[in-house]
Amino acid sequence: MVQGQLTIEDGAFPSTSTGLAGRRKSTRKVLLVEDNPGDARLLRDMLNEEGAGETDLTHVECLGEAEEHLAARAVDVILLDLVLPDAQGLAVVRRARAAAPGVPLVVLTGLDDEALAVQALQEGAQDYLVKGQIETRGLLRALRYAVERKTLEERYRSLMEHANDAILLLQPGLRIIEANRRAEELLGCPRDQIVGRSYESFIAPEDRGSLAADRAALLAEGATRVQDRRLLREDGSVVSVDISASLIRRGDETVLFAILHDASGRNRTEGELRAARKRLHHLVSENPAVIYALGSRGRPSPWRGSARTSSGSLATPSRRPFRPRGGWTASIRKSGRECLRIWPASSSPAA
Repeated sequence: MVQGQLTIEDGAFPSTSTGLAGRRKSTRKVLLVEDNPGDARLLRDMLNEEGAGETDLTHVECLGEAEEHLAARAVDVILLDLVLPDAQGLAVVRRARAAAPGVPLVVLTGLDDEALAVQALQEGAQDYLVKGQIETRGLLRALRYAVERKTLEERYRSLMEHANDAILLLQPGLRIIEANRRAEELLGCPRDQIVGRSYESFIAPEDRGSLAADRAALLAEGATRVQDRRLLREDGSVVSVDISASLIRRGDETVLFAILHDASGRNRTEGELRAARKRLHHLVSENPAVIYALGSRGRPSPWRGSARTSSGSLATPSRRPFRPRGGWTASIRKSGRECLRIWPASSSPAA
């Protein structure tokens, strides 16, 4: 293990301890995992060219040493060769991520390994550099962007996981590639059983006919919103959702970003309200009883022309406190306050 203080351009890449705004002079801790002494020396010299800032560079030659270092010390970014004595390929990225999940990775690859580097990005690396094509400014830029990109990813993850609504990321073909905690709850299915499935498998059969039109509108317009789409939960029950979807760029690909709002509570409330209105309509139109509305001071007034005296004439509202003649048979309350009272047809309230 080799350590040393190097200087780089102030602000060339921010420390994770200072975030995106942390462009002041501070020591940036870089871990270089590279078994080739020549490549390691070249990278050290490139970092040393810039001057003005400070970088604490630690060089190790195998992944095991890197894991030991990461277990004991914090770093801001890792420069990681994909071919090491104790690990090769994507296994290097996976082990590095497991050892330091919050630290950005920039992988180093040979000219004939760019396809592997792209796969490393899919495994969680933030950027890659091709050996033999690295120049100083490109190296500093990659380090800076890796830190910034990782910071943005962490913020994005936090927003995803703390969102009140279910969120899905889908490929244009509607295969689900990401889901948040609320999506697990909404669909009644663990995340690892959601990701990789077709979104269509969660659509209730009666709504699958509208899926093609919804997708076509989204692809044509870039964004769409639909209401009351029924989804199948894992237990076979159905949940109604409102969906807001848009096309976004993620790296080099376009994905569908969908927010699914559980509309079950709203639909249940609307159904209860419709039922209450139906009952009230029946009460007013079919009931021969006398119905008066009560004001805030208990003064009665005919309610929508329904309040009539036992003789059939419309009762006149009183300006004095309400004192009924005979007992009322029922009352209706709204927001905790009595608003209607009902008297038998043979009786009427007296002022």
